[in-house]
Amino acid sequence: MPTNTTGPIKDVSKEVKYLNKDFEGFRNDLIEYAKTYFPTTYTDFNESSPGMMFIEMAAYIGDVLSYYVDSQFKESILAYAEEKRTSQALIAVEKAERDYDRTKALYADSVATLEQLQNAESQLQNAQQNLRAAQFNQNESRIVAPANGTIQKILVKENEITGAGNPIIIFGAANTGKVLITNLSDVEVVKIKSSDKATLQFDAWHEQTFSGQVLEIAGMATPSTGTYEVKIQVDDRQNKLLPGFIGSATITSSNVKPLLEIPIESLVHGSEKTGKVYKVVNGQAIKQEVQIAKILNHKLLISSGLSNEDQVITEGLGRIKGDSIAIHTIH
Repeated sequence: MPTNTTGPIKDVSKEVKYLNKDFEGFRNDLIEYAKTYFPTTYTDFNESSPGMMFIEMAAYIGDVLSYYVDSQFKESILAYAEEKRTSQALIAVEKAERDYDRTKALYADSVATLEQLQNAESQLQNAQQNLRAAQFNQNESRIVAPANGTIQKILVKENEITGAGNPIIIFGAANTGKVLITNLSDVEVVKIKSSDKATLQFDAWHEQTFSGQVLEIAGMATPSTGTYEVKIQVDDRQNKLLPGFIGSATITSSNVKPLLEIPIESLVHGSEKTGKVYKVVNGQAIKQEVQIAKILNHKLLISSGLSNEDQVITEGLGRIKGDSIAIHTIH
């Protein structure tokens, strides 16, 4: 005859922790896991035992995988200032829930008093409120990477205070290229725009010139310097540049207005950026006002007032009087 047996149902689920991210953490958790769930199967945790060899191999693999996940995952979270507090608050909520359920059951059996039940309920509500506050702080204090890459250096540790605009993390993007950061004055920054071409030189490769283009222009000036930060993406296909290299850049503005070049001798009168010249119109010398952009090598660079087809008088200006003079050709 078949025999029917009864007994308590055993919970075979095993608790797994997901907070560790380095070799030491993985190793300690694997040891604790073996002691908790296999207390009689394996007890030799000597450093030279075969079992420890397999535990450390598993910890090493976990450490490597954790590194690559942090390095390559898009928009990976770089830092949680409140991660530890959130974990502690979650543990406190779980404990308060267990205490409340146990007190509630005892109260139903008339073992616990109403006051004890109310105290357990208040502790649970307080723990839940602390958890919500910790989760809010965690969401507000996280830093998200702009691209795939690797953290080069962390400059500010947890609970340290830093000023506005100071860097806290040096991050190297893996697939967005290399960037040179420079600063321009307000007079210079209005002359360029994104995608303008640039040529760059670096002290480490002083004989080589690199090409690049303007990637980003700051929307406001840096308070401490009054200049505008400009990021120039560098074409480094041979991967010669390393983070921290010092370089200089020459930006070619695409916002270029054509200038006309005329002899400086054609200038009759000038005041700051405005001048007057005589141009030939239908056989007459007409005085014309022009805007002078720059004087370069005994030449005037004119931004407005003349066209490519205009002719100007360069000799005999001292003998010309008036705003309109007839020109006679002598054969």
